[in-house]
Amino acid sequence: MADESQSLIFVFLLLWAACAGIGYIVDRDKGLLWGLGLGPLGLVIAAILKGNQASPSPRELQASNTDAFQKWMILKEVDDDFMSASRRIADFAKENLIPEEELYATVAETYFELNDKQYLDRIVDTALREPRPERDETVEIEAAGGRQVTLTLDAEGQYVAKTLGGTLKRFRSVEQAQSYFN
Repeated sequence: MADESQSLIFVFLLLWAACAGIGYIVDRDKGLLWGLGLGPLGLVIAAILKGNQASPSPRELQASNTDAFQKWMILKEVDDDFMSASRRIADFAKENLIPEEELYATVAETYFELNDKQYLDRIVDTALREPRPERDETVEIEAAGGRQVTLTLDAEGQYVAKTLGGTLKRFRSVEQAQSYFN
């Protein structure tokens, strides 16, 4: 009788260890805890929770892979100025239904180029004012050499385009932009 109960306990422990291992494969640490805590039921919960997590878009992944973005994400947890700027960015992103990771990456790249905290608010203001094709109306025009230029209508009613040098140029009308690029 003792051998039978010992082997039953051994099988039970082996099953729990297997559930923990499979849970780890399904959803890393959370899956391990679910599998270890609830066994087969935990595996089902881990799989459901893993399926509910939204996968980031390729642009969000690209934005989150930069060193500046990683530094920003660390600093926004410990520095009051970065916390404040991050809250502004997150609120703006929610209001305009755009991914906040892209805004964080834009601000982080500019900030760490200058590396001066006194410009942080201005950098955030500039990034939030920059026109975004996801949010604003866009117009395609043909420039010299057959190149396509995208004009984005910003909140101030001006068309904005990037020049070959990478700077933003503002225009009052599409016609003004066409004469500039031709």
